[in-house]
Amino acid sequence: MYACYTDNNYGSNIQEGPEEMVPHMKNFMDCYFTKNTSLTDCMKNVEEGVRAVYKKDASKFADYY
Repeated sequence: MYACYTDNNYGSNIQEGPEEMVPHMKNFMDCYFTKNTSLTDCMKNVEEGVRAVYKKDASKFADYY
């Protein structure tokens, strides 16, 4: 799913992603595994991380959207 979101430009999985993903992944892990919340409710953290990657200055998508 992550590779699809980023068109394989930032690694094939979320662990290979840029540093902008780190805080959002921590929030996702805390939400899903610690608080035992549903995946649907926790996906907002992954989506926010992908948005952060898209918005960064040197993004490969800066001129795409």
